[in-house]
Amino acid sequence: RDTFASLKKTCRKLGISFWDDLNDRIGQVGDIPPLPDIVRERILAAEAVP
Repeated sequence: RDTFASLKKTCRKLGISFWDDLNDRIGQVGDIPPLPDIVRERILAAEAVP
């Protein structure tokens, strides 16, 4: 339960629907990039802004 709560919180912070992300993972659709990739992209984008 804690893991899902953490994933839900991360999705909320990233502006991604938790349920859409979960369904994408379970169905192995691949429409939504993995959360670590999204977090990494956002960090790099934030560092690039002066």
